[in-house]
Amino acid sequence: MNYQDKMERSLASIRSQGQGVWKIDILSPENVPDLLLDAAQGDTLAAHTLKMLFQAIIDLGKRKPPALCLTCSHVFRNKKCPPAAIVLIIAAVDDPHSSIASPLCHACASQDNLTSRVAQKLKETTIPDLRVLPQPTSAGRA
Repeated sequence: MNYQDKMERSLASIRSQGQGVWKIDILSPENVPDLLLDAAQGDTLAAHTLKMLFQAIIDLGKRKPPALCLTCSHVFRNKKCPPAAIVLIIAAVDDPHSSIASPLCHACASQDNLTSRVAQKLKETTIPDLRVLPQPTSAGRA
């Protein structure tokens, strides 16, 4: 099975799990301590996210051909120069079991408006009907 077929199967799996509602995280090494702490305190979504992030890191090292940066044409050939961040797409359900991961190079990860650039690229390449919803406000606030 080629890479495109694997991507389409993964998207179909995530789409059926979350019925088209996805959680998209841009995770960098700075996020890992908070995720570990949250998981240790019983946050199952943080635990699932860590599990999927670690699996993505393992898979990226094995990928043939090498992975490309999500937002540019950088090729991750050198294992000594890992991605600066990983975009993780997870079904927005209580117990997700599939994800899609895409690396970001250092140049792209450090640019302004990263979230909107990632969303635009996903819309162009993977999720044409993607709509980014605003973060919910605190309870009791309008």
